[in-house]
Amino acid sequence: MPNRLIGTGLVHGWATASLYGHAPEVQVSRWGLPLITNMFMPDADMKEQFNRATPSDDQARFTAQVGQVAEKLATLAGSAARPADYAKQLIARLFPTTLPYQIGTPAAFDFAGFNGRALTDDTMDVILTLATNTALGDGVVPPKDRTRDEFPYFGPPYSSAEQADVAPARPGAKRK
Repeated sequence: MPNRLIGTGLVHGWATASLYGHAPEVQVSRWGLPLITNMFMPDADMKEQFNRATPSDDQARFTAQVGQVAEKLATLAGSAARPADYAKQLIARLFPTTLPYQIGTPAAFDFAGFNGRALTDDTMDVILTLATNTALGDGVVPPKDRTRDEFPYFGPPYSSAEQADVAPARPGAKRK
């Protein structure tokens, strides 16, 4: 969406997905910052609670859990002199879990800060690094040459020739 249609200033985005056709509709997922449930909520029940909540619920319901995980990861990594203090700093950055964006500026989701999110931002590496307070990566980098500056943003699908040496993710699966 062009920035001129939104306005100016700082906005904080989040969204939900609901089951349609159920009375009443049931919120089943929410989005704001990536990988929060995957990284910090190993308990399936807590993930479910988070996905059905709103950002206004975050401070009271989820920061203790995220803080415990962040403190433990920083302790295991030996990356903070005071892991509990690092966990508090991380909570202040992550909560409430909405994605800030200064309208009219380039999007960037990185270690220094969050300002929207470009399609090619490596969110997994950012969240892994923030969770542990040490540089970590998953070894997968979003291909910057596969996006466009205009809608539909994603480039063409990979051709058969480009996929010739790629093994299917599931053994026995056939490529179309």
